[in-house]
Amino acid sequence: MITWLELKAKFPKEIYIHISEYNNQHRVNNSKLLNELLDETKIVYCGNRDCDEHFEKYWMIHRSIYGYEYYLCSDYCVGECEDNIRDYLKVMYYRKQNER
Repeated sequence: MITWLELKAKFPKEIYIHISEYNNQHRVNNSKLLNELLDETKIVYCGNRDCDEHFEKYWMIHRSIYGYEYYLCSDYCVGECEDNIRDYLKVMYYRKQNER
């Protein structure tokens, strides 16, 4: 393993200063931030069943509709998705009522 004195003797002063300023703890401290950044840049599809758009998660509209999380591409798709889910829940409710 190379020591600091050997490093200082073998390389120019600028490189020695650059290497000595490196802090490994910086990666540990910022790993959560980097993971969040990676998560935000993922490509997701629109939650509306009739829409085929896909964008980075950052640009999508994030909504919680009836307890479920959706990423939608526009206000129009937000309305359509809410209508589709409401219709689905009505059908499921009436189906359960007819089973009794």
